[in-house]
Amino acid sequence: MSDMGKRQAKKIANRQKIIDAFSDLASRKSYFDVTIGDIARKAGISPSSFYTYYESKHDLLLNYMDNSITELEGIIRNSTEKMKDPSSIIRHLIYTLSTLYNNQQLRGFYRTLRELEFVDIQIATKYYTKILELIMETIDYPLLKNEIKPTLTLTIIGCSQFIHLFRDVFHLPGNKLLDIEVAGDLLLKGLSTNDHKKDLSTVQRIGNQEAGEIEVLAERYNLYEEVAKDKSKQKLLKSSLNLLSTKNFREIKVYEITENAGYAVGMFYKIYENKNKLLEDLIKIMSKTLRRYLKECSSEAPTPLEKELIGMKCFLKFAAKNAKIYKIVRESEYIDPQIAVSYYKPLLDRYIKRLSKERSRILTYNPESLAISLIGINHVAGIMGPILNIFTIDDIITNMTKLLPYGLLRNGLIA
Repeated sequence: MSDMGKRQAKKIANRQKIIDAFSDLASRKSYFDVTIGDIARKAGISPSSFYTYYESKHDLLLNYMDNSITELEGIIRNSTEKMKDPSSIIRHLIYTLSTLYNNQQLRGFYRTLRELEFVDIQIATKYYTKILELIMETIDYPLLKNEIKPTLTLTIIGCSQFIHLFRDVFHLPGNKLLDIEVAGDLLLKGLSTNDHKKDLSTVQRIGNQEAGEIEVLAERYNLYEEVAKDKSKQKLLKSSLNLLSTKNFREIKVYEITENAGYAVGMFYKIYENKNKLLEDLIKIMSKTLRRYLKECSSEAPTPLEKELIGMKCFLKFAAKNAKIYKIVRESEYIDPQIAVSYYKPLLDRYIKRLSKERSRILTYNPESLAISLIGINHVAGIMGPILNIFTIDDIITNMTKLLPYGLLRNGLIA
């Protein structure tokens, strides 16, 4: 090999070392906590050498995201190219996106993409769109009706993302393979036990009111008093929620919180040991507010199926109204995953309890696995709808009303 060829090979090898180092770090830490020094040490190069290959950490990020999409595309294409049955392809896609084949780079990509949802909407939109396009190309078979493909793709991503989140990131006990099987059944067979198509016009009539801002809803539900008995603590919580409408939690300084509440900085540390303890209470308020709002908003739904669809509409409107504040849930995953668990676990438990009671009116799936898929679908619909504006709320609800009740097979969406 010529000297030029050796230099080029070394450059390619070192770029890959940097990608691998970043991938390992991003799968365990927030993107914002990963430094160029961390990356260089992990890659076995000097920090100054990093700039031989990348202009900045942001430049590395974009290359890493592109590289990861290529990796995901290769895995999906190689594993589905000989499949002809849409049902098998859909189940395999859920398996692939739920397990990521334990691929370290894809695990890091997954975490980084989720973190960017509220931090850099332009980048998040770009790569979610790439994933949507990849999956839609994979399921582009004549038997599958075109009208449902975008929404079906969204649901595949939603189910898979939350199976991975709950089982592999939060390490909640359970059977991941059962989760994947139930997600496939949900999309192919639907929720309804009724073989006769029901008039679902109720879904269009109920849950159309605009959601209130979380600060207002929390006040109406008396949640500040429920979470914090102390009046000073309540004022700090209200102050923090107010500031979160314009800043990320990481960016907010303690003095800003206390100043906005009318206190000196010392008051904060009399009440909270650190900012993470404050975050725990903010997440409690967020979780309780959402659960009570959804219960209130969907209370007129006459059947479990309609409650599910109306609840989704209510959630999307809540996300649209409170997107800036809702980002604290995402941030908490990277600050302390257990704080994020304290948000999602009550939602999961509530879902399991309701689905268990409704088993005679909803197709019999494992309630926990079904709950994970439904939470995931709602969440990703909220991200791709009102936050990233890839879909409109009306389009999501219209197509979910076609897909979720009877699935692809029972609703004739696979010709």
